[in-house]
Amino acid sequence: MAPAYALLVLTTILLSTSTSTPPSTAAALQHPPSRHPSPGEYKVYFVLLKPRADGAHLAMNKDEHREWNLSFLPSAFTVHGKKRMVSSYGAIFYGFSAWLTDEELDDVSRKTGFGRSFPAGVKHPATTQTPDFLGLNKAENYGWDNSNYGKRGVNLTSPLLIHHDPDLWGKDASQFNPERFADGISNATKHPGAFFPLGGGPWICIGQNYALLQAKMALSTIL
Repeated sequence: MAPAYALLVLTTILLSTSTSTPPSTAAALQHPPSRHPSPGEYKVYFVLLKPRADGAHLAMNKDEHREWNLSFLPSAFTVHGKKRMVSSYGAIFYGFSAWLTDEELDDVSRKTGFGRSFPAGVKHPATTQTPDFLGLNKAENYGWDNSNYGKRGVNLTSPLLIHHDPDLWGKDASQFNPERFADGISNATKHPGAFFPLGGGPWICIGQNYALLQAKMALSTIL
């Protein structure tokens, strides 16, 4: 009687373990995982966060800032096992850079505290312009008054070449000669606009006045 009862219990246990579905598997069946993105779909994004209303971010240390940033990510690693977080920021601004797909970034942007985002990349400052904005192109055969600009293509101007042009500065154009500026910059050359070390127009260096002041102080010390 006892062996038969033991056999019945063992059979019941085996059947229950072979037919039951683990909770994790059942959850996966009810909520199947989304499409696995390819490695090429991941890009590094900078995400800027808004300061917390309770001011808790002001008292956070480096690790706490990182944990706060990680709370915005879908996971610590991508589906390919790559670490998501690239860097965490908490000095000048609050935020992080991380590997995200466009869909994941959209989810991050819906979370409370999200400020803005932009992809990582090389951004060139708008300190120069092509000659196109001057209206000089090969399709138009005309020149400015008293010049050949605009004829036979585009003319490019190089400050380096102009600042070393003997026709403008004299035979000592390549020499250090502070005395050439004794009567002012506009009188230092044969053309009043030949000296523009900090650019010109809307893209002129914003520190021009300060730089010129320092240059004058240096020259006054030398002279």
